[in-house]
This record gives sequence, structure tokens and C-alpha cells, in this order.
Amino acid sequence: ARAGRQGQAITLVTQYDIHLVHAIEEQIQKKLEEFSVEEAEVLQILTQVNVVRRECEIKLEAAHFDEKKEINKRKQLILEGKDPDLEAKRKAELAKIKQKNRRFKEKVEETLQRRQKAGRAGHKRGPPRALPAVRSGPVPSQHPA
Repeated sequence: ARAGRQGQAITLVTQYDIHLVHAIEEQIQKKLEEFSVEEAEVLQILTQVNVVRRECEIKLEAAHFDEKKEINKRKQLILEGKDPDLEAKRKAELAKIKQKNRRFKEKVEETLQRRQKAGRAGHKRGPPRALPAVRSGPVPSQHPA
């Protein structure tokens, strides 16, 4: 409820989303209530929503909506004195670096979880090795621009 008003929000949850619901409950420190509905009705409404959504996507594609947006972005970059192709390349490189960092962090977390599980199972190992420092943020380019 916002601004002192009371209200109700309904979220569709599948069996695969239960962990997300638990995380939300933990964050808001309140138990969410289940709202029972007639599944057949919900499926019918969702089918209608999906059909209308797809129709709208087709209309936007036919109107070249994304192309116009990209053209306007390129014009804006040119007006700012920047090279649109160079900016696109730079963004792609940053996205690639972020993806690599994300994968590395996930691997580190998996390794730590495996070690914790192994420790709980009673396996005795030597002291844990120090993990390499994870650098966040852009990495300077190796080649001159």
C-alpha cells in the first residue's frame, strides 16, 4: 500500500518461483498469503494476454519501432561529437567483460559452497586457499584506441 492507501497485489507464481517468494518474504519480513483462483479462468485470461501481446509486438516490428529508436540514438551520439560505431564496440566490450566477471564470481561462489558442504559432511581438508581478488568495473583496454 502506498501513500497510506490499502491495496492488494497479485503475482502469478509457478512451482519454480517458490524460492523467489521466500526471498521476498524474508526481505519484507512478512508472510505472503496465497490467493486461490480458478486455474481454468486464469489460463484463459493469460492466453488472451499472450495473444494481444504478440499482436502488439508484430505491429511494432512492422512499424520498424526499434530501427527508428536506433537511428535516433546514432543521431544523438553524432550531435555529441561521438562515433556511434566506436561507442557500440565499446559497449559490447564492456558487456563481454561484465559477463566474464559474472561467470568468474559464480564459479567462486560454487567452489565456496562445495567446500562448505564438504566441511559439513565431515571431510577434513587443509586450510582453505586464498581466492584471487575479483576486480569489478571496466578493465583498461590493452590496445590503443
